[in-house]
This record gives sequence, C-alpha cells and structure tokens, in this order.
Amino acid sequence: MERTKKTNLPAKEVKAAPVEEVRIRYRKIGGGSLHLKNRLIKPNEIFLAYPSEIKEAFRDTVIPLEEEPKRPMPKVEPLPKPAVKSAYTLKARGKSRLLFDVVDAQGKILNEKVLTKTLAEQLIAGLNK
Repeated sequence: MERTKKTNLPAKEVKAAPVEEVRIRYRKIGGGSLHLKNRLIKPNEIFLAYPSEIKEAFRDTVIPLEEEPKRPMPKVEPLPKPAVKSAYTLKARGKSRLLFDVVDAQGKILNEKVLTKTLAEQLIAGLNK
C-alpha cells in the first residue's frame, strides 16, 4: 500500500519575515555585575549581546558601542473618537422660571452664581468645546 499525500489539509498561514537581530558590542558601566544568559558581566567589561537579551531595567547600566539597526515601525492608525453627547444640562433654580444652574452628569452644579437661560446655554457651549 502506497502512502498518498492528503489534499484536504488547511493552507499554511503566511508569516512576516522575522527581522534578523545583530549582536552589538556593549560596555557595562557603574558598579556591580550583570548576569546575562549564564554569563557574568563585570564593571567596565565589553561584551557582545543581542539587543533583545538586555532587559529594559538594565539598559541604563550598559552603553552600546555600536549603533543598533533601525527597525521599521509598524503603522498605527489612531482610533476614531466617539461622538460625545453633552453631559451638561440646565436645571431651574428652585421654583424660578428665569434663573438656571448648569449641572453635570453626576448632579454637581458648575456655576457659582445663578444664570439666566442665555448665559447658561453659553456656558454649556463653552464647556462642550
């Protein structure tokens, strides 16, 4: 019985080509030693390492002696801002029909003095800008 190739296998996903990292020369500065991939790096020692091997916390204790290769930054599109409804409303002061307060969504009064309806609407328009 011969082996045959199965034809109903799912197609392989296309992966982006990995960026090849280059080893860079670094110098350890400051006191103390650095443990890196089962190596002990002493102060003022020059060593080769991949940039990904050095953790962010220890980047200030080593200085690169060569330039790191520039990697292309992926394009990131900003998210669209959702439309914001006015969170401010007019509320009549007491039983008055002429004087108003500007109130936010939590019920806090934003104006110090009592306002007429036109002044209160102008304040809301200014807050929504």
